[in-house]
Amino acid sequence: MKSKRSWSEELREVLIDLGGTAYLSEIYGRVEERNIMPLLYDWKLTIRCALETYCSQCSKYDGKNDWFYIVEEKGKGHWGLRDYQYLSNNKSVQDMLLTISEYAAVYRKLELLQRDQRTFIQVGDQKTGVFGEFYAYLFTKEKYKDKSIILAQPSEKAWDIKVTDKNTDIKIQVKTVSAYSMTRTISPIHKGWDVLYLISLDESFLPNGFWIHTDKSIMNNISELKGKKMQNPYKSVNEQSALDFKENKVGELLAVIKKYEKESLFL
Repeated sequence: MKSKRSWSEELREVLIDLGGTAYLSEIYGRVEERNIMPLLYDWKLTIRCALETYCSQCSKYDGKNDWFYIVEEKGKGHWGLRDYQYLSNNKSVQDMLLTISEYAAVYRKLELLQRDQRTFIQVGDQKTGVFGEFYAYLFTKEKYKDKSIILAQPSEKAWDIKVTDKNTDIKIQVKTVSAYSMTRTISPIHKGWDVLYLISLDESFLPNGFWIHTDKSIMNNISELKGKKMQNPYKSVNEQSALDFKENKVGELLAVIKKYEKESLFL
């Protein structure tokens, strides 16, 4: 008996299998190979309708879940999956959290080698931002359940996550610092955001601090803000900081992570 899953879910997994983007001919072929969905006489039309329903670039867009995007100009039949970067190798939150845990264990060993003067390895923190954006994505997905969540392309500076519906957009920029940062300096904050998520990670790369900053006046007339420090959640708040570290919402963030740890991102 064929699966009762939705076509949107099937197409998301198909695009993951195909590397995040694919032409319609490739999508059709992979759907046939998987042999999960019932292929009625008009199944190819059903696929095209599903792609257009969940794509904000199309007139059929339902205004809720903006999962797919047109890679080239319309009519080329070239489609992509917006959140491919989070779903490609980690189809569930459990997989992502396990990967972070494994990375943390290796990172600790690497950190010891980096700080050993007998080695020639530079000190650095490479994956912190990726983990922070992953946690921010889960929090945003839970907070704005009825909205469409869009992930920025790597070249985008002003925002990392965008919440959108038919009338409004909320652009969220995410900044993350881990316990391995000796200076706790935040990477440059770029102009163009509506909300700023500030995330502190412990040595296991799990959140121990989460602050939401909404005062855009800190940018004034500058394009980027440099040299700001992330609050250490175990120390008293610096009242003179331009960033809002008064209310640590890490409890809310951890609750969301725990919830999604038991569920698939496709639910």
